[in-house]
Amino acid sequence: MSKSPRPDARPSLGFHSRLETHVVVAVTLVVAFALGAALFIATRAVTDGSLERAASDLAAAQSAFHRLEDDRAEFAAAQSALVTTQPTFRAYMTDSRLANDNATMQVMADEYRRQLKAGFFIVAARDGTWIGSSGWPDRSKPPASIGGMISASAVGEPRRDVAEVGGQLFLVVSEPARFAEETLGTLIVGYALDDAVVRRLAQVTHCDVTIVVGNHLSAAA
Repeated sequence: MSKSPRPDARPSLGFHSRLETHVVVAVTLVVAFALGAALFIATRAVTDGSLERAASDLAAAQSAFHRLEDDRAEFAAAQSALVTTQPTFRAYMTDSRLANDNATMQVMADEYRRQLKAGFFIVAARDGTWIGSSGWPDRSKPPASIGGMISASAVGEPRRDVAEVGGQLFLVVSEPARFAEETLGTLIVGYALDDAVVRRLAQVTHCDVTIVVGNHLSAAA
């Protein structure tokens, strides 16, 4: 008498095959999820690291800029103060014949601007009227900050500021011109924050530096 095949043999093989398939799919999904999570974490870490480095570079650039600005301002103030103590400069301020002679005051302003290596040089009378200037851009209206500097000089206060003149940024320093206790007027010098300054800043910070005034590129390195 022949034996009939076991009725559960084929179904058992099918069950194991399906089980293996499910296991493979599950493992594949787990691996894919793990890889995706790892990629997301790595991308997030790289992005966060890049943002942190960018923020650090920006903070370093700002700090270096302020140090450079302070150094240049202190030097400019010291040089300007020396000019106001010179007898020749005081003579221009106290002798009405010289102060009212535009050609003479122009020569004086040009010479002092050259000596100070400044972008522009301004001399104002006691009442704030400009009596001499050199290097000032044509048809450029003085910003309010310079008017404030002249007003401060009337009470003997030196000032420093960054001002836009002719589409370019300048470090501006003002010094009262005094004789004894009397304030004779104001001396103002401006130093351009130009490509040379930006290149020096870029060397210090080891990053690209750009100065933008409104929609205008003022300086870059």
